[in-house]
Amino acid sequence: MHKIIFSSLIISLLCFGLYGQNTKSHKTKINEKCIVMGVDINCPIEIAMQRFEQNGFVIRDNNQHILKGQFLNRKAVIQLTPNKENKFISWVTVFLGYEGNKSYPSWSIFKDDLIKISNELQAVYGVEYISSFKFNTPYEEGDGNEFSAICSEKADVFTSFFPSKDGLLCIKLYPTSISIDRMMIIVHFYNEKAGLGSLN
Repeated sequence: MHKIIFSSLIISLLCFGLYGQNTKSHKTKINEKCIVMGVDINCPIEIAMQRFEQNGFVIRDNNQHILKGQFLNRKAVIQLTPNKENKFISWVTVFLGYEGNKSYPSWSIFKDDLIKISNELQAVYGVEYISSFKFNTPYEEGDGNEFSAICSEKADVFTSFFPSKDGLLCIKLYPTSISIDRMMIIVHFYNEKAGLGSLN
């Protein structure tokens, strides 16, 4: 009799555990992996390139691991960076221009787009982000010289996400520029498990 009761208890616990696993949200499942644009990047670079191709990206430079495609319904160029030890993906870097490939025409438009993209990523990953729009002397937000401040490294502008409970994936968005009149948004997805550099 005791064996029957014990067996029933074990079966009940197993069923409850399976039910709990099946009721996890899609966002929680995303957070348990290194999912970037529908691709699990916790893999060797050759496999990651194939996975991005299967998701509609086109290889632009195979040697440099550069692809082009759509990121949150925007034209984007992405670059994959592996670590040296096992060639697993450490970084996925996304380059975003204004309306595809143009430079952002003003700070206000840039900031609005940075916040909009951050909000869209928040909806995808289900976590809040932290942000900074800090300008250092002699610059201040609203003076019309925000891009000069960024190029002079006199600004701390970014949004950051930490969607994984175990710190597996970290995301940071910030401005990048080739020159003072060529401002873009860069998005870094960092696979902390593979390890390469830092988001700081």
